[in-house]
Parts: sequence; structure tokens; C-alpha cells
Amino acid sequence: MVIRTTEQFLDAVAQRVNQPLSVPSTMSLLSYDLMGVVGWGHSFNNIETWELNPSLHFIKNMRAAQHVMVHTPWLISLLMSLPGAGSAIREYGNWIQDRIQEKRQQEERNGVPGEDIMTRMLPSMRDLSKKALYSEGELLVIAGG
Repeated sequence: MVIRTTEQFLDAVAQRVNQPLSVPSTMSLLSYDLMGVVGWGHSFNNIETWELNPSLHFIKNMRAAQHVMVHTPWLISLLMSLPGAGSAIREYGNWIQDRIQEKRQQEERNGVPGEDIMTRMLPSMRDLSKKALYSEGELLVIAGG
């Protein structure tokens, strides 16, 4: 998974030979896609579209406060529960919830753990509340950025 994603990235960079690239933005595309495939078994498709997945714009906007977010993952949950929370927060939260649900369904169908981190963690987190499981998902996304 990592090798395939890295090869896709190198191919995408090679297609942009005479174009200026922002190293932080470009590496962000790669790091989130790698986090997606390693952590969730699901790419954000940043490399294919050469832009940050809309689900990640919330994290990008919060990067300045990331040092706080890493230590207080509950803060994102609090922000999402506020009335009128922005669409970027909602899209981010929906992506995490959808992936967790997807992983639970895969676990029930297959019985054999997948290769991604979340699938391997799920059996030990069966007793967690939905909110606690969501917080674990948030940490997995934040760790990728």
C-alpha cells in the first residue's frame, strides 16, 4: 500500500516537471494519502486529484493549533457538536464516522483483520462508546498530518 501510494506520488510529481510546487502543500498531499492507506486502508485521493480532499480542509485550517489538538482530541468533537458548525468540520467528521462504520462492517463480514491500523485496533475497542471510538479515529487522522 505504501509503495503503491509513493509510486503514484512520484508519477504525479513527474507530470509536473516545469510547474512550481509548494513543498509543504505537496508533502501534505502525500502524508495524508499515506496516513489514509496505512491507518484506514482508504486513500484520501489527494495525489490523484492533486488537491487536498475536502474532508481534510478542517485539519489544514486547524494546523496552527495542531499541538493543542493532539493533546485534546475531544476539542474537535466539541467543535463538531456546536450548532452551526462549519461544513469543513462536518465533512471531516462524516469521513471519520463513515470509515469507522465501514471498518466495523468489514470486520463482521470477513472475520480476518485487514492490513490497516484501524481494522487491527477495532477488536480491542469493541467496548468503547461511539464518541470514544470517534476520538480514536480523529487521532489517527491527526497523526497523519
